Amino acid sequence: MEKMKNRKYERKISRGKFFLRKYLPVLLIILRTLFLIILIVMAIYFLLYSDFFKIKKINITGIEQFVNINDVDTLAKTSVLDKNIILLKNQNLSKDLKNNFLGAKYFEIKKKLPDTIIINIIERIPIAIVFKNDNEDHFMVDEEGYVLGIVDPKNQTLPEIKYEKDIDVGKFIDKNLIPLYTELTTCLQQEEVKASSISFHSGYILFYTENGQEILIGNEKNKLEAIKTVDALIKQSKLENKEIRRIDLRYDKVIVLFK
Repeated sequence: MEKMKNRKYERKISRGKFFLRKYLPVLLIILRTLFLIILIVMAIYFLLYSDFFKIKKINITGIEQFVNINDVDTLAKTSVLDKNIILLKNQNLSKDLKNNFLGAKYFEIKKKLPDTIIINIIERIPIAIVFKNDNEDHFMVDEEGYVLGIVDPKNQTLPEIKYEKDIDVGKFIDKNLIPLYTELTTCLQQEEVKASSISFHSGYILFYTENGQEILIGNEKNKLEAIKTVDALIKQSKLENKEIRRIDLRYDKVIVLFK
């Protein structure tokens, strides 16, 4: 009887060992997986909901000539302060600032973990002065035609452009004006033709050379070819001892008037 009990006990032990050998690796894998999942969940919770990653500081750098840095700071704080820095999308904040502060060309946004946002203001650069009439205000504009502010032309070396439409600070002038101006000045420099003043009108450009010759070029004309024609005509007139008063290149046929 005693032997039978011992055999049953041994069989139970044997079955237990067999169970452990067969299922222990699986149980260990399950436990490790659960532990890893718990760690991941805790890490995600810490990253997304912990105060450690809430935005507490906003540093603003860059030029401040056409943008009020205090206003930028106020809007940025209203938009992102105490929000999670991990979830913040840089492009959204940059777009929001750009829409509110047109005086900036764009805003660079950088994250400095764990709680700081750095905003770098890239301001517009004035490339010309526009005016409607000589006795009225003169305004600085950038390459996109954005009117930056009123300026005294006597204290500036920027080229002046006469513009026939209304000009208001904080708004854009004709978007085609600056590309036309840039194209024209590039061609003038390439052909070494110097202009003393440039004005833009509906359908054509008017400029005066340093010697007072009046030049008219249609907006649709190839600017480089037009300037080459002007240069050639001026040189030819000098050889012939003639003085040109006006060159009109608005039409198919070039019209030249002499003094």
